Amino acid sequence: MMEDLTVVKPESPENIAQSTIPVTIPYNRDDSKAKYLGYRCCGFTAAESLKLMDMSKSVLNFWRKNAEFSNLESRLPELRATLGLEYAQLEFLRNYRLILHKDYSIISKSINYPDGMSDRDYQYLLKARAQYTPQQLSIMEALSRAEAVGGFDFTDIVLKLSKEKHTLEIQRKHSEVSQVQIGNEEAQ
Repeated sequence: MMEDLTVVKPESPENIAQSTIPVTIPYNRDDSKAKYLGYRCCGFTAAESLKLMDMSKSVLNFWRKNAEFSNLESRLPELRATLGLEYAQLEFLRNYRLILHKDYSIISKSINYPDGMSDRDYQYLLKARAQYTPQQLSIMEALSRAEAVGGFDFTDIVLKLSKEKHTLEIQRKHSEVSQVQIGNEEAQ
C-alpha cells in the first residue's frame, strides 16, 4: 500500500518569502538579514520583524550602515510585489500538489480496495472525479507552458477556459438540434 505523505509543519509565509529572496542578494538564505527581509517582504513592519527575530533596533541600525543592505531595504516595495506573486504561486502549487496526492491516494484505494472504502472516501472520490475534465487538463497545460516561458497570465487562462466552455456548449446544442432533426425526419 502507498505510504501516506506526512506534512510535518507547513511553511510560514516569511519562510517561503525568505527562500525566494533573489539569488543576487549577498546573504545566505538562512542569514538573519535575509530572514529580516523575508519578514518585510511579507508585509511585517521593521519593528514586528525585529520582534519576531528577537533582535534589537541597534542591530538593524548596524545593518543599515551597509550600503547593499540599505539598498535592498529601500527596494522593499519592488521586492514585495515580486515576491508576493512568487509566494502566492508557490503556496498555491504546494497546496495543489498535496490535493493531487490525496486524490491519488483515494483513487488508488478505490482500485485496490474497493470494498474497504469508507463512505467519506467514496464521497471524496465522486467529487475528485468531477475535477478530472478536459478543461482541467487544459489549465494544467497552460500553466506548464507559462512556466516554461517564465510566468502565466491568470486573466488569459480564465478567458481561454470561458471561450472553450462556450464553444463546447454551442457544439452540444448543435448536436442536440441535429439529433432532434434526425428524429423528426425518421418519424415522417
